Amino acid sequence: MNDLKNTIAAPQGSKPSLDPLKLPRDAWRPSESSSQRIAPRTMEREIERIPVWIRSARHPEWVRVRLWDYSIHGFGILYQAHSGSSDFSAEGEAIELKMQWFGAGSGTVPGSYLLPCRIENSTRVEKGLRIGLSRLDLVPPRDGDDPPVPADCLLDDIRPLSVKILNPFLYKEWAEAKLIGIGPKASFVFESYDPSLLLFDGAALTVDIEVPLDTRGICSGTIDWIQAGREGRIIFAIRDTDITFDLSNAIGEHFVQAEICKPSRLAEFGLRLKRFKDQFRFRFITTQEEYEAILNLRRVAYVNAGKAAPDAPPDPVAMDFDSRSRLLTAFHGDILVASVALSFGGVQGAPLRAQICFPDSTFPVPVPDKHTVVEVHSLCTDFDYRGGDLIQAMFEHIGRSVLFSDRKWLLTFTTSKLWPLYRRIGFRKIGASVHMKDMGGLEHHLILMDRNTLVSGLGMTPFAWNYFFGSMVRDLLEKGQLRLGSARKARVALYSLFAGITRKWMQARMEKDFRVLLQRTGSNGGITGVGRKDGEK
Repeated sequence: MNDLKNTIAAPQGSKPSLDPLKLPRDAWRPSESSSQRIAPRTMEREIERIPVWIRSARHPEWVRVRLWDYSIHGFGILYQAHSGSSDFSAEGEAIELKMQWFGAGSGTVPGSYLLPCRIENSTRVEKGLRIGLSRLDLVPPRDGDDPPVPADCLLDDIRPLSVKILNPFLYKEWAEAKLIGIGPKASFVFESYDPSLLLFDGAALTVDIEVPLDTRGICSGTIDWIQAGREGRIIFAIRDTDITFDLSNAIGEHFVQAEICKPSRLAEFGLRLKRFKDQFRFRFITTQEEYEAILNLRRVAYVNAGKAAPDAPPDPVAMDFDSRSRLLTAFHGDILVASVALSFGGVQGAPLRAQICFPDSTFPVPVPDKHTVVEVHSLCTDFDYRGGDLIQAMFEHIGRSVLFSDRKWLLTFTTSKLWPLYRRIGFRKIGASVHMKDMGGLEHHLILMDRNTLVSGLGMTPFAWNYFFGSMVRDLLEKGQLRLGSARKARVALYSLFAGITRKWMQARMEKDFRVLLQRTGSNGGITGVGRKDGEK
């Protein structure tokens, strides 16, 4: 009769408790920390049906074996020697292991993978030999060496994102990993310490990246290369990544927030940061240091736009008007990324900034009374943050400032290149243009916007109004900070019906632009793994 300590207790009222000693030896194997296994050994029976063969220089014919156990860096196989001989028992002997692979997804074409291995130990058991093999294609780096990651990858050693990898062999198990880098064409570099994760070069993988999204951050790809890391870890990359714009935007946002790169550099890796305005802080400046940062931002922006020479001093006229303006800024962390000056005409009898650009400081066309005008000038953004929603956020906060004032009109200059953008926002030309010498001699057109355009989209399409001002106006109405007549409320309500369609349209457009970016970026470089498909040279 078995001792009680060898039985597994069963809940009261259930069937008699299970006696493990009455089960076959290979039906239960307790977990051992020394073998780097986390899951109970009973789960390993799933891998014992995977066809595996071995051969060596002394025994060149393929011999079928059973996959008994595995870890990141090796295998345990069960070998039944022929005629009582032990053809694969010499420690240190190099052998080749072939494993049939069916991939991680449905419809994946099966294939065989060849891996160079070395015999580390062998133990005689009832059914033959249990042989421990180490993978020769995964050699851990020496002490002091950096992990073997390609130079064209951008590494995140600040706070890497948590990741789960769908285990290719264990049913519905997700292995723990970290996203430690990004490579060309939206390829990703991962590091895992989970010993149950058995990977091969070229195999398909499903990945769940933990980013703040309404849906799961799941994508799939093909393993490009695998290398051993420090302390029993494994480093690998996936290419041909099937990834959505939302996920790529969230990953790009993480790398920018961690100050690993600027938004403009993400395009090198097949990512594009289009939605980022919620990470900015908008405020009016209060210190001399902040004003000096604005002057530096203007200088760089004007040089990049061809409006000023690299050694040009700050415009004294603009600085004079700055002293009579409110300077709105956008910060990403401690970095100034955008600024604009808002001048309220009529202060101390001073002329408008645009007015002095014309001969005799006189407008050649009728312009609203300066006491009813908010003048926008010196709008500039950091080149590294262009291409996303920063400029939209700036217009939103400019509009908010106008709505909180008692002014009716918004007045500014624009170049022919930027005119289509300002026209979408609701500005209109009023028939006056001037070539500005201090702006590279470029022609600038005087444009005007009615306050009612901000409020209810007068002169704008419903899609443009919802994109630029809709959410801001609705927020002011909900908080009781903006009061409108019945006609204006009705128009806002009508245009707001298009808010959902606008979001879907913008999402589709961003997804399309993202696909174009992926096609334009270069192919993935990476390290060629030693493991190869059967038949490859």
